[in-house]
Amino acid sequence: MSLPNPALTRRRALTQTFLFSAALALGSRARLVQAQETAGDDLHFLMIGDWGNTKDNKAQLAVAAGMKGYAEAMKLKTEGLFLVGDNFYGEFKGGVHCPRWKTDFEDMYPASVFPGPCWAMLGNHDYDDEPVSKMNAELTYASAHPGTRWYLPSKWYRLEWPKENPLFTAIVLDSNYHNRVGQLTPEERAAQLAWLKDELAKPRATPWLIALGHHPLYSNGLHGDTGGADRGMGPIVPRAQRGFLFLRT
Repeated sequence: MSLPNPALTRRRALTQTFLFSAALALGSRARLVQAQETAGDDLHFLMIGDWGNTKDNKAQLAVAAGMKGYAEAMKLKTEGLFLVGDNFYGEFKGGVHCPRWKTDFEDMYPASVFPGPCWAMLGNHDYDDEPVSKMNAELTYASAHPGTRWYLPSKWYRLEWPKENPLFTAIVLDSNYHNRVGQLTPEERAAQLAWLKDELAKPRATPWLIALGHHPLYSNGLHGDTGGADRGMGPIVPRAQRGFLFLRT
């Protein structure tokens, strides 16, 4: 995702988001996307979801290599990563001290290439206990490892970036409404919806507003719609793609 200077248009921001997605899909052929489309004074962010590996990490390594290659080919400085859920699949012994934090996150997306913060959110697989609660580990990892780029202070949260003269406001949501044990309770759902309405009603000084969650409210993908009306978010969040995201200027 590339955000242009505030004086530029929402259309251009969405166009550049598409161009990045196309470039990442091309992998080693990312050079086919003209560098001038993503160069200049714009700010660049990468976004990955369902990125946690299972029995082996070949696919994850390939995607991480594609991200690194894209940044190098486009000569981009990435300001941060959005991690849109299902951050770890499979066994997660040790919780905040699980060795997979180093192999599958810290080393997989090294600070030397991606120096900015990594804003995370919870997917359905992050609620699995294998054998400990991955959700609890993800919520407390940063406090146990000062200096990490991982950022997940709560199940849902608001952030403004950068701290001085912020360019965007991000609303990060927990979209796990599947009535599975361990996922959002009815009380949490109601609290999050009330919080979301309050956050959207607040005066905002930033030129961009971004809202993100793991599940698409509306989708023509394999899993289809996850339902907007029954979550109370349908009238609030416009139609969007996987890891629902909308931008407002």
